[in-house]
Amino acid sequence: MNRPAHHKQRELFQQQYTAVKNHILQIGFITEGSLSKRYLTCGKASCRCTSDPAHRHGPYYLLTWKRKGRTVSQFLPESLAQQYEEWIRNRQSLSKILKQMHSISQKAIYNHLGSATDPTEKSAISSVKIKLRKT
Repeated sequence: MNRPAHHKQRELFQQQYTAVKNHILQIGFITEGSLSKRYLTCGKASCRCTSDPAHRHGPYYLLTWKRKGRTVSQFLPESLAQQYEEWIRNRQSLSKILKQMHSISQKAIYNHLGSATDPTEKSAISSVKIKLRKT
């Protein structure tokens, strides 16, 4: 007997979800924040950096992130800056993967709700919606 189309579609969503989810295993350390490269003046009146921007000191790498709602920054040596740059990219990749997983999940849910053929299943869903609205 042929399976209903919504079952086939659910299996397709599950395969897509699993494929996207497996990408998480390839991600290393993650961190939030941003990294910027700065060239600074030293403040000495006799230094060339004060009069010529091409002779500013640096590069200095500034890591900035939020901690308890406040912006925090710290200068990093170049070797650590490269590591943090990778970890920030890893976090961005993870966020994209999670968005994809969420999107596939939503499509699967809507597909399931839209193709429910059992009348009791639909009424159960409606009663949940009604209960949620009342609270």
